[in-house]
Formats: sequence, structure tokens, C-alpha cells
Amino acid sequence: MSTVLQFRENSLGCQVSPSDISIAHRLPSGKHDKTPPVMVRFTSRRTRDVIYVARRNLFTAGIKDIYINEHLTKHHERHSVNVSNFARTNGFIVLGLGMA
Repeated sequence: MSTVLQFRENSLGCQVSPSDISIAHRLPSGKHDKTPPVMVRFTSRRTRDVIYVARRNLFTAGIKDIYINEHLTKHHERHSVNVSNFARTNGFIVLGLGMA
């Protein structure tokens, strides 16, 4: 967990305390993973939202090999893709978290 806290402080630049993290652990590596991904569960949605919005700081800092994404179930992932495809084909704009 200390690695997660150092990362959010040094790379993301957001204020999150250790009590905001419920659990953090590595996942099994995929075929193309150099290092195993890390799964972090936050104690509140507000904290998750702060981190999710701060992920844009990775791009501005020039960090291109670290990604912060939602971990969706297969059902919710399919639903999200279907909504995005529907919006794109029908001229809608989908406003997501941290986007305006």
C-alpha cells in the first residue's frame, strides 16, 4: 500500500490518506504486461473520483506506461461499450466522470 500512496502523491498530485484505501494488491500478469497490474479499492466513491480525475496528470507529466481505469464486470463493460456505440452513431455526446 505504501507504493500506491507514494504514486498518488508524486505522480497524481492529489490528497488521499491511507484510510481512504480499503485494499491494494497486484493482479496476475497478462501476456503483454511488463509488471503486474495493481488493483486498488477505495473506501468511498468520492476518493475514487478524485483519483480518476487526477489521472489526467499522468499525461501532462509525460508518464505513458501507467494507466488508471475502472475495473468493470464483463456485463457492465459490454453495457458501457453499447452506450458509447449508440451515442456515437446517433450524434450524442457522452459526458463521463471528470469530463465536461
